[in-house]
Amino acid sequence: MNTDTKKNYRTLTKCDNGKLYKVIEYNTGARVEIPINQDGSIKWFDDSKLLKKKVPHYRLEELTMLCADREECKPDIFDTSIWFEITDISTLPAPMKKEFEDTIYKLLMKHYNDTHEIIPHDSIEIDMCIRVEENSLVSSVNVFDNRDINFELGEEKELIHSAEFNIFRSYFYNRVNNFISGRMREIEQYI
Repeated sequence: MNTDTKKNYRTLTKCDNGKLYKVIEYNTGARVEIPINQDGSIKWFDDSKLLKKKVPHYRLEELTMLCADREECKPDIFDTSIWFEITDISTLPAPMKKEFEDTIYKLLMKHYNDTHEIIPHDSIEIDMCIRVEENSLVSSVNVFDNRDINFELGEEKELIHSAEFNIFRSYFYNRVNNFISGRMREIEQYI
C-alpha cells in the first residue's frame, strides 16, 4: 500500500477471487477499483458486448428467390382471389422493390431483436406474392433460412392505403393482362 501524506488518497492492490484490482481510496472514504491484468496493466472492458450488431438492409438482388429457377409463375385463380408469385425481380418497379426490401429488413430486425441472430444473405431465401381479393390488394413476403427447414418469417400487408398502391395495382393488372393475352394466343392456335 502506498500512502502519500501530501495527497488526499492512497493506492493499494486488491485480489478478490482471483481478480486483481488497483484501488484508489480517498480520505473521504470514496473508493475506485480498476480491474488490472497480472502484469499490472488495465483490464479494459470489451465494448463489443455493449454494441448491437447491425442487421444488414439487403437488396433483393443479393438474396435468393425461393422459386427463381422456375419459369414465370402463372397466376393462381380461386373463387375469391387471384395471386401472383414474383419470380423475377428485374421487372419490379423501384418503389415495389423498396417496399419488399423494407419488409424483409423489418422481419430480419424483429428476428434479431428476439434471438440476437443475424442470418447471412447466402442463407436467406425469399418468396414474394401479390394477391387481389374483393376490395383488397395484399403483398406478402416470406423469409426462409436454408440452414433450418423450420425457419420462416412472414408478413402480409394490405396495400389499399399504401402510398405505393397504384404502382402495385398497375404491376398486378399488367401481369394478369400478359397472362390472359398469352393464353388467348395459345387458344387461337388450336381454333
